[in-house]
Amino acid sequence: LTGTWYEMSAQLTSELGAAAAKKATAEPTRAELEAKEAMAKHAIEERVGTYEKRMKRHSDANAKWLELVRTSGTASDKVAANVLSVTEDPAANLKALENLLGLVERARASGGKRSAVQAITALEALFREGLLPDRKLKYFSEQPLSLAASAPHERKRLMYWYVEDAIKRMYLRFIGAIDELSRDPLPILKEKSLKSAFALLKAKPEGERQLLSILVNKLGDPSRKLASTASHLCLELIKAHPAMKRIIAREVEAFT
Repeated sequence: LTGTWYEMSAQLTSELGAAAAKKATAEPTRAELEAKEAMAKHAIEERVGTYEKRMKRHSDANAKWLELVRTSGTASDKVAANVLSVTEDPAANLKALENLLGLVERARASGGKRSAVQAITALEALFREGLLPDRKLKYFSEQPLSLAASAPHERKRLMYWYVEDAIKRMYLRFIGAIDELSRDPLPILKEKSLKSAFALLKAKPEGERQLLSILVNKLGDPSRKLASTASHLCLELIKAHPAMKRIIAREVEAFT
């Protein structure tokens, strides 16, 4: 099993055969959901433990730098350390992804707006380049849980389904956070949020309705420069995805 988390998940799911596709939308019972979720969480905990032991055994520069940064690094270094951890093993470092998300979510309430800009940049790249597949994500309960044990590697299969659920939830929170920050008084935060929404919408299908709403809402921004940027990005989106022309037109019409 090699590749991104979603490639490994797809490989494990494909081992269930055609029966999985037929039952993919079946609702699991509450007891079944809780039992499978508990198994997945235990598998995640083991993965985290294995990752941490491996990091402690390593004496290379990266491992030492990560340890130093986590205890006494600057905000910029902590962003970089969390990015590196997520890149190395997303399944073992969901907490690091949560840390980055926290920097963005707390920006409006408790300051740290400079760190938020760095975190937005980091999260956009992580989601766009490594965490999101070219399909819509599923919640854990939407997976074919009743078939999970019908092929080898059930625990690993459940673990990746749990990872998918976590990434979906955190990604939707990230979209919500940049939506809020796109209305922040600080111009750099507004512009960064707008451009990140465009980059993600152009690259991946997950959360497209919410991302498009951010883009279209900025057409009415008090800043003429930002409104012009939003207009340009809408046109660029149509060039990249001509099939979205009608959807974008409806969204603009509803906004105006």
